[in-house]
Amino acid sequence: MASVQVVKILNVSSGAESGFLAVKDKDNFYGFNIQSGLLRAQKNVAGQISYLALGTYNIQTQKYLRLRHNQSTNIIFWEISADGLNWSSLYQETPAFVLNTIHFELVAGTYKSETSPGTSIFDNFNILNQGGGGIQYTQTKHGAF
Repeated sequence: MASVQVVKILNVSSGAESGFLAVKDKDNFYGFNIQSGLLRAQKNVAGQISYLALGTYNIQTQKYLRLRHNQSTNIIFWEISADGLNWSSLYQETPAFVLNTIHFELVAGTYKSETSPGTSIFDNFNILNQGGGGIQYTQTKHGAF
């Protein structure tokens, strides 16, 4: 399980995007994606990236993002919180790959030229090993934060 506070997102009128990912490798990850004012569940399974719209992103009510894996049921949850204490699940699914050795990434950037992408700011990143998972912690910086 890991959570992060989103302090500021990239310019919603640009194509820039911010993300919070649980990554096994370059072809297998789950996460949140914020782009153009929308919050999406993002997954890459065997190199096939897909998105599920979760609605308009609201930085006040969705200030905290959490990816949580329930090991007993083998379900991954995309959760949000306004205060980092009370969580609501927006989406859940059974992982298509084993989540025993993953790392987490906070990402922000663009894939094309943008005149004013803005700045993305994250804070209060927390990781909790729920036992038996061999979860590894690393930090990766993509683009300007």
